[in-house]
Amino acid sequence: MRDRTYLYVPFEERAQARALGARWDFQRKCWYIGALEDPGPYRRWMDREDAASSGEHEYSIVSDQARIALTRARCWKCRTSAKVACIYCHSGWVDGDRYEDFTVSNITAIDDALRRQLARWPFFRFGYSKAAGGRYLANHCARCHALQADYYLHCEPGGAFFVVKGAPPGAITLERLDGRVRMDGDQGFEP
Repeated sequence: MRDRTYLYVPFEERAQARALGARWDFQRKCWYIGALEDPGPYRRWMDREDAASSGEHEYSIVSDQARIALTRARCWKCRTSAKVACIYCHSGWVDGDRYEDFTVSNITAIDDALRRQLARWPFFRFGYSKAAGGRYLANHCARCHALQADYYLHCEPGGAFFVVKGAPPGAITLERLDGRVRMDGDQGFEP
């Protein structure tokens, strides 16, 4: 929402954020301030996304041939089948070096072009994980809203995105993302 600036507020600091005037978005499960409010008192809870949208940020991963990979995985909390997504790049640059066929996980910042396109998949949004060490683009169960950790989806054998190119036919669908997209995260190559 353009009328809001979302904040990363650790659970332990929620009372401080509330005392300063931050408000809780029940739908997104995230703290925010109005877009026109002075961000000064909230700076420590703003992340790299905010710097990115203001044009001050250089991204570590850039791709003109990115796709959204979609499949299903079992939610760790409620055990139902949940839609999950990840960014798959047919080609792109990682810290200035060209690579082909890689996934991106632990995404901590995205550009506006990618943000607009990802709105189609509301279960794939920013969330906070203490175990992962902060806020990142993650899958959320549509039923119980639990964050689905990237580690288990990308790095564990049998994880939904452990193998994308070699997945059984129809197990993973790829939808094209338009234009150049930029992000910060970890690239992964199939074993």
